[in-house]
Amino acid sequence: MKPQSHNYEFHQEGGRYSVVMPVRRRWSMIVVITLWLVGWLSGVGIGTGLWVRGTATADPFLLGWFAFAYVFSALVVVCLLWSLFGREIVELDSTGLRFGRAIGPVGRTWRFGTNEVLNLRKSYALPRFWDPWSGLVFLGLAGGPLALDCGKKTFRFGRGLEDVQVDSLFDQLQNAFQRLGFGHLGGCARP
Repeated sequence: MKPQSHNYEFHQEGGRYSVVMPVRRRWSMIVVITLWLVGWLSGVGIGTGLWVRGTATADPFLLGWFAFAYVFSALVVVCLLWSLFGREIVELDSTGLRFGRAIGPVGRTWRFGTNEVLNLRKSYALPRFWDPWSGLVFLGLAGGPLALDCGKKTFRFGRGLEDVQVDSLFDQLQNAFQRLGFGHLGGCARP
């Protein structure tokens, strides 16, 4: 069951519910990151070639810079792939909840039993400038208007959804939680 106006998929099969939400694709950011990455990798490749051929000296600063450049390049590639192919997945059934983020077939999943899942809510948290991880919110790698406390961690998701989609998905998830008997959620408080 997928309403025409939503860019997420909400499925129900028996007592199992799943939601798949693609990330918001900001094409201007994708183009800028791609062009920057081509220039950056060209410079790193030229520098590596000079070092391998012996034209550049292998001092500790240069080796440290190359290590940083390759790690940073890998992180930028991950951000670019997330912007193009990323999706968030929430699945629930009578045994618990599975939350995941994936780029194509590769991803990370967290599983929680029914007694660990608490407090589904709307949470429009703004990034904190002093938080070193707040840049991940800007890149779409973290955050979102929906929050769910699982165990000792809060998962925020739905970053690619518009406000009206957040309202609709919140209602669908709240109903799914109630049907599955997640009664300890306190009715899934609505702000």
